[in-house]
Amino acid sequence: MLALPREQYSAALESGEADLAIGFLPGLKERFYQQRLMDDSYVCLASSDHPRIGELITLQQFCQESHVLVEPAGSRLTRTMTQSSTTTLIERYLAEQGLQRRIALRVPHFVVVPVIVQSSDLLATVPSYLLASIITPHNLKTVPLPFNVPRFDIKQFWHERNHHDAANQWLRQTVAALFMRTNTLR
Repeated sequence: MLALPREQYSAALESGEADLAIGFLPGLKERFYQQRLMDDSYVCLASSDHPRIGELITLQQFCQESHVLVEPAGSRLTRTMTQSSTTTLIERYLAEQGLQRRIALRVPHFVVVPVIVQSSDLLATVPSYLLASIITPHNLKTVPLPFNVPRFDIKQFWHERNHHDAANQWLRQTVAALFMRTNTLR
């Protein structure tokens, strides 16, 4: 499993360094096959005993609180970034409103986010499927975002070179089956 900056997925698939890329990756369109695995939306994750966040959060609270940002190593959010992600969707929305959120901590993977949020006053904006796919620590709550971010598709992508490869076909089928099973458990 590779955790690459979003801008490097295309090159990794083309070179054969990676067999599949999985996620919300609208920048991978041309030259790649793709299969939709599921659609999802974002939620705000907070500690159950967060001193300022109840069952709902206002836009003002969202911007005033400190956040954990998931940003793969080697990538940085830029206004010209073509590889859209959770980060760019949220930041673009806030920028259009003349707002921005306070990023207190950057981490390279979603996996560590629940543990960090559970033991702090930090917030995180995460795909809701993340909560179903990991062992969630106690002392967490999800709060609807105070603005509408469009739902998004999670897909798997592969290079045309691997389209007829038996091992790659097996891998893609296995990944699709796992997502189907996860979707029925939600």
